[in-house]
Amino acid sequence: MKIGFIVPRRHVQMDFAGVAAWAAGEGFEALDPPAFTPDAGRIAREHGLTLGCTASGENLLDAEGTQLAERQARVRSALQWAQAEGVAALRLPHRRPAGLSAADAVARFAEALGPVLEEAERVGVDVVVENWPAGGANLVVAPEVWSALLEAVPSPRFGLCIDPSHLVWLGIDEVAATAEFGSRIRYAHAKDTELLEAGCRRYGIYGRQLADKPGGGWWRYRIPGFGAVRWPAFLSALYEAGYDGVLSIEHEDQIFYGSEARFLQGLRIGRRFLQAYVG
Repeated sequence: MKIGFIVPRRHVQMDFAGVAAWAAGEGFEALDPPAFTPDAGRIAREHGLTLGCTASGENLLDAEGTQLAERQARVRSALQWAQAEGVAALRLPHRRPAGLSAADAVARFAEALGPVLEEAERVGVDVVVENWPAGGANLVVAPEVWSALLEAVPSPRFGLCIDPSHLVWLGIDEVAATAEFGSRIRYAHAKDTELLEAGCRRYGIYGRQLADKPGGGWWRYRIPGFGAVRWPAFLSALYEAGYDGVLSIEHEDQIFYGSEARFLQGLRIGRRFLQAYVG
């Protein structure tokens, strides 16, 4: 595995070339670039870096007809860009429209993915969905739905982007889930979750209700090593599944927000922690 990180759209002032130079100097081996970053492949190669995964904002679940066709076309264009630049995977959103059952959403998503995956197979780029709940709005959140969707979409170019941080606060065993679905894991995020017992006693599992931004309050995302993820066991499950891709730090640890230097400090600490298990 190679340790990398998602290139932030905020928190740092550097352009992509500057981020790449910093990452290489700190010992990182990979980056997740924003889609359509100019010359991403050339810049990465100049610094000895691999390009892991990029993200598409095109939600194929809440569109039909002409709008869906337009979004599918934009995803295919992103896949072509990824192939040209040497990016290994493309991550898709999966927000479920209000009123659509999970079962119907699985069927709709599987059908919408058809033309996209034909292109993915042609260009050799994986398409992945991350198990991010989005406050309950997303579809591909827990193993129950993973099973249904992966069965409905057997393409070898389609799979999961596993993020253990979400599983921890949802009460899902991150190690068991990784072991069960290891053959369909195509990408991996490295983010931790700290559980706050006092917050859980006050707010319960649904989190704060009176705040400007409801939810949370009894857990928070952290840099790897500062939370409850069982990293040796989680990474062992990835190794056992044969995963040999990028382990990409998704930096959402607000303790290390506030300045560019502090944000980069968080990335540096995360890499040093993971380095004990990745080589």
